[in-house]
Amino acid sequence: MLGDIAAGRWASPRRGKVTFDEWANDWWETWSTDPDRSPTALQTAESHLRRHLRPHFGRKQLSSINPTMVRRWQNELKPKLGHESIMACRSLLYRVLHRRRRPAASHRDQPRGQSARTQAAR
Repeated sequence: MLGDIAAGRWASPRRGKVTFDEWANDWWETWSTDPDRSPTALQTAESHLRRHLRPHFGRKQLSSINPTMVRRWQNELKPKLGHESIMACRSLLYRVLHRRRRPAASHRDQPRGQSARTQAAR
């Protein structure tokens, strides 16, 4: 377990019971406070979360969100949004969920060319 924690692969069993809304709130508090984020990026991400991600995933437990569910959600968006907007929503969803799998550090915290596993080995 300690090796998994050091490598960023371990997640608390409680994390699976957290809803997407709860997790997204925590993610947003960190992500939106980056001083390098443009107002446009903040506005777009907030809009995608509010209009497309939270209505579909909001009350679902993180552990229940799987690739099939994401594909169905994307297919539901097709009549409403263009391809680029769907891909932007999917990218945002993955950024929020990525934190679920690697809570210790984000990829932006690592030097280029080094994975979490490389960092843990040091």
